[in-house]
Amino acid sequence: MKNLNSELFRNAKKRNRYLLITGVIFLILSISLFIFTYKYEHKPLPKTKDMATLVGDTSEINNVYASIEITNVPVLFATYQNYGIEEDSKYYLAMDRQNILYIVYMSSNEFNKLKNKTEQDFPIEIKGTTRIIPNDIKKLAIEEYNKVIGEKRLTEENFEDFVGTVLLDMELSPYNLDYLYIIAALLFGLFIPMITIYLVRALKTRKILKKYSMADLIKIDNEVKNLKNTPYDKMRLYLTSNYVVDSSNNIIIISYEDIVWAYKYEYRYSGVTVNKNIKVLTKDNKYYTICNTNLIKNDKEEVLNEVLKKIEKQNSKILIGLSPENEKKAKEKIKNQKSI
Repeated sequence: MKNLNSELFRNAKKRNRYLLITGVIFLILSISLFIFTYKYEHKPLPKTKDMATLVGDTSEINNVYASIEITNVPVLFATYQNYGIEEDSKYYLAMDRQNILYIVYMSSNEFNKLKNKTEQDFPIEIKGTTRIIPNDIKKLAIEEYNKVIGEKRLTEENFEDFVGTVLLDMELSPYNLDYLYIIAALLFGLFIPMITIYLVRALKTRKILKKYSMADLIKIDNEVKNLKNTPYDKMRLYLTSNYVVDSSNNIIIISYEDIVWAYKYEYRYSGVTVNKNIKVLTKDNKYYTICNTNLIKNDKEEVLNEVLKKIEKQNSKILIGLSPENEKKAKEKIKNQKSI
């Protein structure tokens, strides 16, 4: 931005800088949260509890780092599918030396390691984090166990006495903080649009200011200063004797002589009007958005009509209003302008 000691340009730059600072704060928070979560989840594991002591326990047994000394290769009985594709990790039935039955959730890689062990290698200690057994897995486990032993010994009524309420998840960390990763991702997601808006506004402002000399900018600034405390101050819109100046987002400066067409425009989202403003088409075939009525509470339609009348008053050749006829005339004007 040109080195102009102007309240108008200084305030616009300050507002954009706030956007940058807020975006950077979100980025720092996102990175800090990600690093904290990663370090926390990778700190030394706690001492394991014997899974057998958790069977029949009614205390807090969810998310406990535990172990089982299994005596044979676990039996696969269930797997989830996502869009027809099997998950790599599956559910298995396993037993320990005391012939206590457990449900274990492990990856195919971990299962293959156990599968390749010989009978002499057992018992083998497996470790993981406990979590509540889902109802559908519980039913499948009952069905599979009874099928293997050839009789209906395990039922929903005695399930907790024999198996308990939790399974051993070998893929789950006892320090699982996935929700913090989600928060970190959301914070980073806020940083992206903020830094994008900041760059777009800064580049647009710089591009517009390049069109004018320092003398012109001083003249424009003086004209704006004379219009302070006008009805359009809240929208940061200034209709000077020679220019339309809008600083609601980036700085927009348009000479009345350069305007070809101006009309009211509504931004809609899911059928709901989210903003009303004015679109301006200039001789160089570029559209600009001015008169941000989101910055005022009342009489939005009245303000838009009033601004259009004042613009038309400054240059009677400007086409006013959105219509197919005006659109056609505007295109012809720009085409004729280029051919001159």
